[in-house]
Amino acid sequence: MLLVQETWWRPGEGVITPPASVAPVALEWHDPITHSSAPLTAAAAVHAGVAIYASRRARALFPTIVPLPELDDWPGFFCAALLTDSGGLTTAVASIYAPERVERARYFDALSSHLQGVATRHTVDRWIIGGDWNVVLDAQDRTSSLRHGENGAAGLHAIVDALGLRDVFRTLHPDEREYTHSHTNSNSQLRQSRLDRIYATHVGAASI
Repeated sequence: MLLVQETWWRPGEGVITPPASVAPVALEWHDPITHSSAPLTAAAAVHAGVAIYASRRARALFPTIVPLPELDDWPGFFCAALLTDSGGLTTAVASIYAPERVERARYFDALSSHLQGVATRHTVDRWIIGGDWNVVLDAQDRTSSLRHGENGAAGLHAIVDALGLRDVFRTLHPDEREYTHSHTNSNSQLRQSRLDRIYATHVGAASI
């Protein structure tokens, strides 16, 4: 599976297939199984846009793939699908791009309600949710000089707890420090954080 954020796609422009980042394996990837784009009028549209791709192997493993509704009032910041294997086991997969700064707490509140609705309306055996969260929950995931985007952390904590999610990287590498975002401030200080993460339920965490 490939979870993509900040696609910059616009409604009506069509979908880029495959994204440039996976061009070397283009034959493995087809059109995204689901995606969400922001309208041109959206304030954060230049950053928004999410998609989920399934490789040829994944499509064989999950013969039934059903896209889920988008997140109301947040086009381009969430997309998800239900994947059911031949044995009837259903996995909910979501691609997330959390907005920056003040909107983040409101976004996580809406996301929490939306995901709980999915869990109520469908039988979900496993969850896999990945993306750019723009906030860290663990001090180990940032350099000592950085306190990146704590706004919204409580909302994300609530989602993780409610769905029984685990940080896949931290589960498999409990003591390692790796970062996905780097920034040099005006004082030439390098600040790093692991903003991009995949969460999964305990059933799937060890098999990703």
